[in-house]
Amino acid sequence: MTFPARLLRKKNIFPKKDYGQNFLSDDATARMIIERTGIDRNDTVLEIGSGLGALTAEAARKAKKVYAIEKDNRLIDLLEEEIAQSGQNNVEIICKDFFKLEIEELAQRNGLVIIGNLPYNI
Repeated sequence: MTFPARLLRKKNIFPKKDYGQNFLSDDATARMIIERTGIDRNDTVLEIGSGLGALTAEAARKAKKVYAIEKDNRLIDLLEEEIAQSGQNNVEIICKDFFKLEIEELAQRNGLVIIGNLPYNI
């Protein structure tokens, strides 16, 4: 069983099928994804479906600012813990359905990069 699976089970949290949840659990894969985006210190990142924060923490190491959007309020405490452990202070966690989020202000900024480990159902 992977670390995220053990963590979720310990907290008695199970992926919601109706959210189409899948959690990225491999740090090397998260690093590779972020490296391939070309994100740098001038970029603002909007991450859709932050989950447990694998991409969030990696993006925060590279970007000026990360907006981590997570719909599932059961995951917010775990996501906050992951970001705190990463030592990054440039992440704003937003607990909201991405489709109900007003992103016009963010979208007008130069260097906006949108990333995500999207759920199956999106």
